[in-house]
Amino acid sequence: METDRNIKEQLKEVIDPIPQAERDTFLAGLKLEVNYGEQLGRADWERDMIETLAKREGIEAVDPLRLFCRPSRDSCAVNEGTSFFITDQSHYSRAAAYRIVHAIEQKLETAQWLGVATSAQ
Repeated sequence: METDRNIKEQLKEVIDPIPQAERDTFLAGLKLEVNYGEQLGRADWERDMIETLAKREGIEAVDPLRLFCRPSRDSCAVNEGTSFFITDQSHYSRAAAYRIVHAIEQKLETAQWLGVATSAQ
């Protein structure tokens, strides 16, 4: 997929020819990916800034690229079934936001607060 264009517009071009009755099945098995290097390059300065601040302040940051990308395969997931994570070259979707928030919640559940470990109750 090209991330320079809206992902949903590109997907519409692909599924329009598919009969309506078969679209849900098609979408459920769909697995789209984009190039990891391109995604990394777009966010490099932001990631560097956040990483520097996190190290300086002694905090742990959640990197969204690590939630959606596999550097070893040089790819980033665009979707999981009918849930899409990116909409274009620089915007995450609502489904991606939920996944990012969940990762942050997990970090907070296991965080050390003033030297005291916490756990989910």
